[in-house]
Amino acid sequence: MGREDGGGKGLVGEGVWAELIAFPCGYRYTMPLGVMVRGGRQVFRLYRGVGLLDIAARSGYKLVLRLLAPRLPHLFVESYFHRLEEKVSWEDDGCPRTDVSMGYWFECKAVAERVEGDSYWFSCDGGLKPLGGYGLTVYNRAYGCIVELLIIHSKLKAGVTLGEGYDLLSHARMLAWCVERSAPGDEVLKGYARGLLQGIQELVGEA
Repeated sequence: MGREDGGGKGLVGEGVWAELIAFPCGYRYTMPLGVMVRGGRQVFRLYRGVGLLDIAARSGYKLVLRLLAPRLPHLFVESYFHRLEEKVSWEDDGCPRTDVSMGYWFECKAVAERVEGDSYWFSCDGGLKPLGGYGLTVYNRAYGCIVELLIIHSKLKAGVTLGEGYDLLSHARMLAWCVERSAPGDEVLKGYARGLLQGIQELVGEA
């Protein structure tokens, strides 16, 4: 993840989502964000009611984003619950300082392309500009499972339909178990997984 290829195309393969953390310049706000390469361009989707879409609306549906491919999955959870904003330094122009110890950074000049149902699709004009950082992050199971728990939790909060016949709770429990098994020595990450599972259970009324 994160080679300096002149446009960020090496970030992920065509039609595959990469999970990043978005920092909109000018706002002390962060959120996990999936970015996909489609037709050679980086695109992402924002659902109505999401804070980043509200921010985009204030500036004519254009955004300058710093995007972080984090070294540690904990940062996704801290971003989701808006604790990461207090852990980064901010430049005078309102952009986050690219702390290379956190992972690999990109810049995206995002423009809304179209509205699709309850969401807006954006593309990164000119691609992803590599800003440097920690380098490649080795994928691990705990990383993938905690991100999937966050996606389920965020979609439930937004009221997004997750598919007819989908056993959401069984899937969420399996993902929490995945984190427990694949990160046995990381009590912080395991605690995050348990908390997200409890939140998912509460959102579907089965706490």
